[in-house]
Amino acid sequence: MKVLLHQFEPMTTGATEPQRRIIQLREALVAAGVDAEFFRWYDGAQTGDVLHFFGRVQTSLVRLAHQKGMRLVFTDSLERLRPCSSIQRRLRRAAVQVAQKILPYQIVSYLDWQSYQLADACVVGAQWEAEFVRDVFAAPSEKIHVVAPAGAADVAAKLKALYDSLPRTSR
Repeated sequence: MKVLLHQFEPMTTGATEPQRRIIQLREALVAAGVDAEFFRWYDGAQTGDVLHFFGRVQTSLVRLAHQKGMRLVFTDSLERLRPCSSIQRRLRRAAVQVAQKILPYQIVSYLDWQSYQLADACVVGAQWEAEFVRDVFAAPSEKIHVVAPAGAADVAAKLKALYDSLPRTSR
């Protein structure tokens, strides 16, 4: 299995903390026996079985990966949010639903809320984040995977198991 790791910020610029974590994760994945490399947007010949995106993935990228026969996993960082009650999550879900009904498609599609339903898996770092994406963005529970950051090797082992569990064919 070949996993391509991707984020919007090029890996060649000065290494930020999130980039360092992704680099360490790639090294740990390779050590765990996963053929992992960074996505090369300029290389039309690059192939892979799974595209793992870091950040909120664009819905168009999910569709493109599926058209190419790849499964798409993404890790959305919800650290900027804080845990909230089930009532607050329901209110946010209602706001998302209202926005989807009244806002023009161009605006709603820009927010990429649908990516939670279309992606093959969504990785989050805590249980409250899993509840948030399930309740607010209507992500199917079976697609949400909590992988608590506990060192690159531990995360790599959990991700390897996730990649192996994904169905071999995309939609």
